[in-house]
Amino acid sequence: MPSTVPTPTMKPSCCLPMLTTCLSLESKILSRIFKHRIAQPLIVSHSIAQHRIAQHRIAQHRIAQHRITQHCIAQHRISQHRIAQHRIAQHRIAQHRIAQHRIAQHRTASHRTASHRIASRLHFPPNSRVEVNQHSREGCQS
Repeated sequence: MPSTVPTPTMKPSCCLPMLTTCLSLESKILSRIFKHRIAQPLIVSHSIAQHRIAQHRIAQHRIAQHRITQHCIAQHRISQHRIAQHRIAQHRIAQHRIAQHRIAQHRTASHRTASHRIASRLHFPPNSRVEVNQHSREGCQS
């Protein structure tokens, strides 16, 4: 049985096919190792890049959510301010109506007092308008 390992006594022609097979196999193994050594860091760096992109998107989403929240808070404050302004305006209107009512009451009271003074100066009893009117009519007719 011939030996598969080449010896110095063997002719180079008989070892050549086996040598090329070994070299081819070694070349394939080295090629795979080399590809793996290059590909592995690329895969890792790609994964890191993908992770960073994902983290950036999450951060952008959080920023957007925060802006939306801040906008909602601002809208609520504006709404509350408008409600407060409306209440203040309603209170001022009510105060104005009360003041107008007091002025009207004062005018009525002043008018009554003035009418009473005039009547007392003319020596007519209070609530005697009917008599005054009748007296003046009689005076005009005669």
